Amino acid sequence: MQAPTGPQPSTPDEILKAGDQFWPLRAFRELDDALLRLRVNEPEIGTVVIRTEGDRDGGAGDRPDARWRTSRTGWCARSSTS
Repeated sequence: MQAPTGPQPSTPDEILKAGDQFWPLRAFRELDDALLRLRVNEPEIGTVVIRTEGDRDGGAGDRPDARWRTSRTGWCARSSTS
């Protein structure tokens, strides 16, 4: 898993415009999908190791997950952080 290197959406409107391409949302959906596939199709696998690379701040000076969590002005942010 590799974090983005460039600037990321920083306002609720930009995050909503990015939609399913907003990096934290996309990354966790892909991770969830991969773990579900492993659980269903590879039951003999007992441990999964995930290695990450990149700037944990997403190249934006503050953490994208914190930015999303504090931007509770839109319906999408409120419904996904409740």
